[in-house]
Amino acid sequence: MTTPERMPPLPVSQWPALPAHHPDTYPECGCRDLPEHILYVQASLLRRAYDAQHRDLNDYARQLIELERALDDELTTRDHYHELLDQFAYSVAPESVIGEHSSGNCPWANALEILAARTAH
Repeated sequence: MTTPERMPPLPVSQWPALPAHHPDTYPECGCRDLPEHILYVQASLLRRAYDAQHRDLNDYARQLIELERALDDELTTRDHYHELLDQFAYSVAPESVIGEHSSGNCPWANALEILAARTAH
């Protein structure tokens, strides 16, 4: 990202129309001459660009906070259902029968198989 101190000067084609030089020409900015006024205009344009980027960053920060809260809510819900399913599985059969969670074992599926076998008879 280009920082204000490294930004190239505004191309002449993008300069706002400037009136002819006269000591009282720039009362709104207090500039004493044309070069000073050009710097003033460029600084004003940079400030507007900075303010717009700052607003964008604030919007992104708010969105990030909202997304982090939503993710936290989803993880809390997932953990709650995980605990409920563990209670279900271990109420069907003890851990020694259905095992514990691992990459090769799912006690929930094992509990369902046991229930299916019981209801099939």
